[in-house]
Amino acid sequence: MAGNVTSSPTRSNPIATIRSLAALIEPDHRARVYTALLLAEDGELTPQEICDSTAVPRATIYDDLSWLVEEGLAARSETGRPHRYQATPQALSLSPWQTMGPRERTYYLALVVAVARKAENQTVETFIDRHGVETLADAIEYTLTRLKGQTTLRSMARELDLPVVETESIFQAIVGILSDLNQSHITPQLLDIPLDAADTRAE
Repeated sequence: MAGNVTSSPTRSNPIATIRSLAALIEPDHRARVYTALLLAEDGELTPQEICDSTAVPRATIYDDLSWLVEEGLAARSETGRPHRYQATPQALSLSPWQTMGPRERTYYLALVVAVARKAENQTVETFIDRHGVETLADAIEYTLTRLKGQTTLRSMARELDLPVVETESIFQAIVGILSDLNQSHITPQLLDIPLDAADTRAE
């Protein structure tokens, strides 16, 4: 269980929010550290546990954790040694996530996790190499729309200007990421993941 946690003061500036989230994606090792916290089975991890699961160097992990706490994206337990860090559920009530609704929060979290996993997910890695992170972000938005039954695969492919086969491939990869988020320790009310809400046929 988490102990007492500390975090930076809440930010309300939307520009600061956008910058904080953009900085989660580049450098990608920061996304990997944050994702490890986000999807931690027990909700929190030590720096060594993060190192073991991500292969990010320990010195880099400490730098990234300091940044995450400063930005209000993670919190640190002050009880016991070594310190334990968490990104859920308490940290998601902190800035910048608190300024977002469930849909927007889900969108950004899915993007961060996708970037973090590109080295181990060939579909995501190939998609980013071919089309860039901005198009991946668009694909996540259309995936959420499709899962709500508000668009089709062919419409999604047309809007992304991609072949249907490639669109279906990245759609399935994103659904897998959303499924992982859905099974995490994040309070369900904080997210909007309609995995069972739509017929995802290609029509």
